[in-house]
Amino acid sequence: MATFEGDTDAFEDDEEFVVSSEPYLYEPEYTDEELIEMDAQRAERERAAAAAPAGAAAENRERTSGDWWCQCQKCVQMLTFDECFCCREWDLVIPQIQELELDTSFQDLDVSGSAPRDRAICITQHQDFPSLLNQGVLETFFSVDKIHLKKKTRPDGPNGQLSMLQYRLVAYRIVLEWGLKGNRRVLPSCVVTSIRNKYPSATGQYVGFREAQDALRFF
Repeated sequence: MATFEGDTDAFEDDEEFVVSSEPYLYEPEYTDEELIEMDAQRAERERAAAAAPAGAAAENRERTSGDWWCQCQKCVQMLTFDECFCCREWDLVIPQIQELELDTSFQDLDVSGSAPRDRAICITQHQDFPSLLNQGVLETFFSVDKIHLKKKTRPDGPNGQLSMLQYRLVAYRIVLEWGLKGNRRVLPSCVVTSIRNKYPSATGQYVGFREAQDALRFF
């Protein structure tokens, strides 16, 4: 998830959301306590990075120099260490991954044609995943009645549709809710890549983790 600046311009003037009391869903923004906690966590990461041995720093650099860390064969190299991780390292989707592992359609036979051999499995192959990225689902989620706006956010795309950025932001948020159950984590590279491929930026530039953070703030 890259760090270009131009991709969030459409949301810079957006309004705050007032949400329903249902837990975890549609959180509008960070609370003061969350911001303090995030600052503390950031400071701790910086201290840990400064104190890390040379080998650990080298591993961080190596993660951003290739995609060797990908186990699902769907990831691409990202710009930062935190973003360079695979869905198979995402502990919160273990149940969904296990469902795929039990699905015989995701198994190959070995060279003898007898014993099953596991194929590389990605969370984006889960039967629920395509529905999460469906255009109609994203548009409905964008205008869902459970979200009460102080000032209604408008679709920025042509003919009253969402812009590609808005589609991506809503998709990030839906996947975050589906996989993380309200927990804030960086999305795996394979998930981000799938969303970008379906709703690409016209310039090919993205703001990376900021997009997922915007999804948490605005939806």
